Amino acid sequence: MTNVLTGRQLSATATGVLFQTPVKVNSIIYSDATVAGHQANLTDAAGRPVWNGVAGNTLEAEDSGKIGWVQGLTLARIDSGIIIVYID
Repeated sequence: MTNVLTGRQLSATATGVLFQTPVKVNSIIYSDATVAGHQANLTDAAGRPVWNGVAGNTLEAEDSGKIGWVQGLTLARIDSGIIIVYID
């Protein structure tokens, strides 16, 4: 699956730049991981951590809660599953 931006929702399964410009992130969800301990890490344009999701033993979706403004957004790592970014 490729990364898809639809309205105010972006879904990503592959690493790479999601937004090059500043973006206001409402929340990030990491779901459909296949193994407990798998990770999804997002950084800003400068490589600073924005959010790290880790799949728990029950493999339930991880929700970041409110993030706010970030200076670009990159999916730096995803071991399995999908990242969904909700933007304001």
